[in-house]
Parts: sequence; C-alpha cells; structure tokens
Amino acid sequence: MRKRLLISALVIALLVDIAGIVFFILFLTQSGKLHKVQKEKQVMADSLASLRNHQAFTVDKPLELPERHTFISKLDGVHDLYALAPPMVFDGSKDLTLVIYLHGMGSNDLEPFVSPKQSPIAQNIQSHYPAAIVASPNYRATTSWANKAAITDIDQNIHELMERYPVSRVVIMGTSMGGCSALAYSYLAAEDIKAKIVGVVACEGAGDWLTLYHKTPSRLVKTGMIIGLGGPAETVPNMYQERSIINNLEKIRAGTKFALISANQDTVIPPAFQKALEEKLKEANLPTKLIEVPDKHGVPASEFYVEGLNFVLGK
Repeated sequence: MRKRLLISALVIALLVDIAGIVFFILFLTQSGKLHKVQKEKQVMADSLASLRNHQAFTVDKPLELPERHTFISKLDGVHDLYALAPPMVFDGSKDLTLVIYLHGMGSNDLEPFVSPKQSPIAQNIQSHYPAAIVASPNYRATTSWANKAAITDIDQNIHELMERYPVSRVVIMGTSMGGCSALAYSYLAAEDIKAKIVGVVACEGAGDWLTLYHKTPSRLVKTGMIIGLGGPAETVPNMYQERSIINNLEKIRAGTKFALISANQDTVIPPAFQKALEEKLKEANLPTKLIEVPDKHGVPASEFYVEGLNFVLGK
C-alpha cells in the first residue's frame, strides 16, 4: 500500500514538473514574441525618424516654416499639435479652401512642409492657391491608422480652423498611411465637416484594408496597422472594415471627387490597390481621376498633389 502511494506521489510530482516546464516554455515563447514586436516597433520608429530628419535638413531651398499649434484632445486630454500655413493672401473672402494633409506612417505634422525636399507639398500648393489654408494634423501617433483617437483629433483641429477662418471647402490629402486615412476620413468625419469636403487626394492609398493587411509584403505596414488598430485583422476585422472605403461608399457625400495618386513601382501598397479603388468609386458615380507616377513608395513630386487638387477643385 505504501509502495503504491509512493508511486502515485511520484507520478503526480512528475506531471506537475512537466506542466511547469510546458508553461515555462510557453511563457518564454510569448515573451520572445512580445519583445520582437516591441523591437520592430522601435526600429520602425527610429528608421522613419532618421529619414524624416534627413529630409528636413537637406531641403534645396530655405523652408517656409509653418505655425505649430498645440491643443488638448477633447477625447482624453492628451496633448498634441498640428502644423499650419495660413493663407498667403487673405482679403476677407468667405470662400476659403482648407487643405488637410495626413502624414505617412512614422512621420509627423511637418511632412508636407519638408517633403519632397525639392519642392515641399504645402509650398507648391500655396504657390498655385495663395488663398488656401494648408494644415497638417499630427493625428495622435506615427502609426494611428485613422483609429478613433486620430479621427477625433482631426475633427477637433478642423473645427478650430473653421472657427478661425471662413472655410467653405475642405480637401483631404495624404500619403501612404495618410492616403489610406484620407479615404477613410471622407466618411468618418463629423457631419458638419463632411458637408464641406469637396474632394480627397490620396497618394498610395488602399480602399480595402483587410486585403492590404493580408497582401502587403511590408512587415512595417502590417505591424503599424496592428499597433494603430489594436490588433491583427484576424482578431479585430471590424476595425479594418470600418476604415475600408469600398465597404462604406454609401456614407460618402454625393459629388465628392477623388484623385488617386498611384506609384507604378510601389511594392508596399501596389498600384493594383488604387486601380481597384478607381473602379469601385466610378461604379458609385463618384468623380475619380487616377494619376500614375513613375516612382517607388514614398512622397512623390509635389506637382502630382497639385494636379490632384486641381481635379477635386474643378480647375
């Protein structure tokens, strides 16, 4: 009897040891994955910050530095800022155009004022439209991907500018993550803002975020989407679907125009995404122009943004 009890005790002890080893291995595995994601996030931030700083200090001609306005988010009290280039010509007109630029992943509110370095976007826009207001929200984080906090802050920034200036038209513009977010914001914006949106200029954007998540070869983009949207597409598919314009075409204000800038050598958000979106927008009777650029993923020449702006403003 004692022998049997001893054997049973040994068996139980062995099972406990095995379970402990298994849980320990699982713990190490998950810790390793978490550390890897955190490391990737840091590498991504460092790399993009380095590129950003390089662009900022290698501009071919003196920069016209924008105003930078700080604000406290009404959503949760977080401090953030947006960059602003007031109209170069202002005669009291009540017919001002507000261009809202949304930066790419890893960048910040200064992007349109320093990129591309030969002729920054904001500078070129105001050379053609001196009465235009160009504003660039930081929209919360370098990898926000139009999440709730980002949308709320953009609304707040635009409302502040609408109180300051007699804005009659709003154009949403952006590149990469910003291009995708600009498309989503066209229908996620507060109703009074959406009523003023006349067009979107989306560079290297995608209208189907679920497909983008699954098909982009860029681990950087996929990791950024996970961080910004609170998880991978498999676990929070609604977050991706709610920001996919192809699933929300009925929410867009009738007559809104779309200029899609497509880099034909882009392997991060390939041109097939823009061509597929062009078809969907035209099927929905939304005026659309595809502008093809002989370039890789990045911020192309500012002349293409001006071309897109001309289209959505009917020039």
